[in-house]
Amino acid sequence: MTIDLKDIKAKEETLDPLYKRMEADANLLHLADYVLRDLQGNRVSNVINVTLNKPAVFAANVVSALDFTKQQVTVTSDDKKFDGYKVEQFLDAASSTANLRLMLKHQPLLNQFTNAQSCFRGRAVRKILWRLDKANKVITEISNWDAANVSYSEGGDGLEWGCNKTTRSQEEVIAEYDGMTGFDKSKVPEGKELVIRDVWDKEVNKIYVADSLIYKQANPYGFVPIVFSVVPLGWGDMLLDANRVRYEGESIFFMIRHLVPEMNRL
Repeated sequence: MTIDLKDIKAKEETLDPLYKRMEADANLLHLADYVLRDLQGNRVSNVINVTLNKPAVFAANVVSALDFTKQQVTVTSDDKKFDGYKVEQFLDAASSTANLRLMLKHQPLLNQFTNAQSCFRGRAVRKILWRLDKANKVITEISNWDAANVSYSEGGDGLEWGCNKTTRSQEEVIAEYDGMTGFDKSKVPEGKELVIRDVWDKEVNKIYVADSLIYKQANPYGFVPIVFSVVPLGWGDMLLDANRVRYEGESIFFMIRHLVPEMNRL
């Protein structure tokens, strides 16, 4: 069964409390200006507002410690004749080539992006595509997806579908997809902030631009090529309340989220 745009938007609405939590945490990280207000919520005049840097310092220390670590790949098997070292070498090479592609695009490296996402979004998402080029060379394409823009649905054996929503200009959309079989650039509307949805299910991959389907191809993998991991922090998965989605996969701010404004006020 393929997913359509109506189902994606319905899931985005369900996840909206989680997106709002992520936005609030991003405001803490970026030190959004504090404003002193009275009991009625009105801005207090003739005062000096001070925004403390405590959340940003805390975040920088945590992420720096994580960035200092080194990933180690270990492959084991019950079969004594199986050479796990070759698989480890292959995975290390795949990560290195994927990082090289990200560097050429001036994008964060895999581990750096994942560390930040795990800390501030409470989850990490990657789209992983492996293919052969015309010279029969393995190409590793790993795209870092911001969890604040991702919607998804899980089934009994993993993801049923995943969607990444971003904003790009008409020129950027055409530059990325022009030349791909089946892409019709005449369907791309004009605009500087077009909403793009990259959707994968077990059967097809679709690209929507401003709610218009501009590209569609069969999924050659037979599964959703997206890795989705949630940080085991928070009680949303333990206390199965109706509004639990906002408490699933918490960020590093979950114990101080509501205390920071009070520190600024003091």
